[in-house]
Amino acid sequence: MATPTKLHFSKENIVLIGFMGSGKSTVGRLIAEELGYTFIDSDAWIESKLDMKIKEIFAARSESYFRSLEKMFIDANHNDHSLVIATGGGMPCFNDTHALGINIYLRVPFEVIAKRLKDDGLRPLFQDEAKALELFKRREAIYERAQFVVDGSLRPVEVKDSILKLLKDSYLKSTPPKDLH
Repeated sequence: MATPTKLHFSKENIVLIGFMGSGKSTVGRLIAEELGYTFIDSDAWIESKLDMKIKEIFAARSESYFRSLEKMFIDANHNDHSLVIATGGGMPCFNDTHALGINIYLRVPFEVIAKRLKDDGLRPLFQDEAKALELFKRREAIYERAQFVVDGSLRPVEVKDSILKLLKDSYLKSTPPKDLH
């Protein structure tokens, strides 16, 4: 494990947004490890609260019920600090993710996402690729409202490095040295 980098941001939480399969969870874990932050995947948090998989929640309840659970996630975590949050792909479309912290969009071309998710049966909204493309196009404009946009099609470590550089260049506040007297 790398020695945590001490960065101080005007907003402590880092919120990764983007379409399903864009790498939010993978990159989020890397960022959290580098900064010494806590990583939270909103979908995993919801699954643990209900003891159900996302696919099961959609089937047993509804998408609107799932979106209400995402709102519950935001309400439960918006006052916390030093988090790296990987949101579900639709969360920023239905809820204000800016309330959680610095939003960073992992932009990945649809063709790359389709290749990544080709055989993933766990994504209820990706069962029909044509419908998924339509959904991708509708959500893209919302994702673009993030404070930062990075190329999420790179290797995860490269995405992590580009995010940390953006944050350092934009939000870093120097920590004064400790008084030695």
